[in-house]
Amino acid sequence: MTARTLRRIDQWVPALHRGDAIGDSARLMRDAFRSWGHEADVWAPDIDDDLAGDGRPYAEFDSAGAGPGDVVILHYALPSRMSEDLRGFPGRRVLLHHNITPPEFFAPWDPEMVRICTLGREQVAGLRGDVDLALADSEFSRRELEEAGFARTGVLPIFLDFARYREAPSPVLLRHLDDERTNLLFVGRLAPNKRQEDLVRLASFWKRFVSPAVRLVLVGRLPRRATLPQVIPEGMGGVAILSLKIWEESQFPKGAFCVFSFGEILVKHLISIPGFWGVVVYIVVGGGRITEFLGI
Repeated sequence: MTARTLRRIDQWVPALHRGDAIGDSARLMRDAFRSWGHEADVWAPDIDDDLAGDGRPYAEFDSAGAGPGDVVILHYALPSRMSEDLRGFPGRRVLLHHNITPPEFFAPWDPEMVRICTLGREQVAGLRGDVDLALADSEFSRRELEEAGFARTGVLPIFLDFARYREAPSPVLLRHLDDERTNLLFVGRLAPNKRQEDLVRLASFWKRFVSPAVRLVLVGRLPRRATLPQVIPEGMGGVAILSLKIWEESQFPKGAFCVFSFGEILVKHLISIPGFWGVVVYIVVGGGRITEFLGI
């Protein structure tokens, strides 16, 4: 394939939010495609106001003028009408699978998430005969595609802009976190498969046997209709917990954290790995994509 045969490379993402790994990766991919001479855009049904000029509303996408050399890449993370629209696209169709949490993780506390995850996993499998290429952002997820019957599969890792991690940290975060406490950091959605309760146990152990000057920092969105005590039902263990919504990874102080992951599956919470150039230790407990993602 050459730039002459690929007139356009469009990407469809479920949402374009500041700090979201999928949307950030798609925008970086778009910039790379444009630098290679292609016409390229990122389309999403939901776009943050401050990204309005950096993405295009999905409702305005029109495939009427698309030819056989044009490409659409569907970043799949949620069930949506985009899956059916992909089947009707007249050019080359690429699936980029970002994995969907197995629904059983949500069974005890969110029936709606069980329904969404079940539908999502069924919907992505239903695309097996409708795409020219099925990619995943890890070997773990690629094997899922292969097991679902996709013929051509490959791995395309999340695209990162490492320059962001060299920026100066946020003075606000420095003021809150740069003290005598050891900061134990978790980055990612607060959800059952992330096992935040194990982090609380670790922080409680640290406070009791290592040093009382410890702080557990949870960075990520709470699930729908959930509070922190619901996510961590066993209680906070007397540990100081700072819960933050998604923050720009480059704004965190460098070298000020021990970074932990106890998740049973790993999704795209990239700040835990490249974001802390001076980090002392990274401790991982779990299986699935975690050790594979870290190359260990």
